Amino acid sequence: MLLTCVLVSFICLIVRAEFEAGYYWLDYSGGPISENCLKLDVNSDVYVGQVYKKPYELLPASVRIQSPLATGNAYDVTYTSNKYVKIVCSQFPENFKWVRTNFSKYLSVPNLVPSGEEVGIPAYIGRAYENGKPYLGKLGKVLVYPVGTKAKYTSGPFDVLTYTKPEYDNCGVICPR
Repeated sequence: MLLTCVLVSFICLIVRAEFEAGYYWLDYSGGPISENCLKLDVNSDVYVGQVYKKPYELLPASVRIQSPLATGNAYDVTYTSNKYVKIVCSQFPENFKWVRTNFSKYLSVPNLVPSGEEVGIPAYIGRAYENGKPYLGKLGKVLVYPVGTKAKYTSGPFDVLTYTKPEYDNCGVICPR
C-alpha cells in the first residue's frame, strides 16, 4: 500500500511539473486543431501560436489551418512558416484572459504569457484590432504585428494575453498511514 502511495505521488509530481504553468505549446504541422487551443478572438479562425525562425529565435505567430501555417514578424520583417510551429493550449482554456492595456502599463499586468524572446529580450503575446480584425503581435519594446506584408507598430491601446494557474490539491491523493 505504501509503495502504491509513493508511486502515485511520484506520477502526480511528474504531471504537476509538466503542467505547472497550466498551459502548454502543442507542435502543429496542419490538420484539425484541438478545442483546448486558444483562438485569437472568439469569432476568428486564427490561433495563438509561436514559431522558431532563424535568426530571430522563438517568436509569437498567428496560426491558421491553411498554408502558410504561421505568420509573425521580427523587427520590420514579416515572415511565414510551415515549420517549427506551436499553438498554445490548456486543459483550462477559460483561464486565458486578454487584458486591455498600453505600453507604459503592460509589464505591471500579472500573469503575462511569454512567447519566446528576440535577441535576449522577452517577448509577450499582444493583440491589436485594425478595422475590427484582430492581429497577433509580439510585445517587447512596443507591440508589432503583421498586416499583409508590412509590420505595424503601436504603443496602445492593445490587449495582452494572461493566464491564471489553476489551484492544485496534491492531485487529490490521500496516502493511508
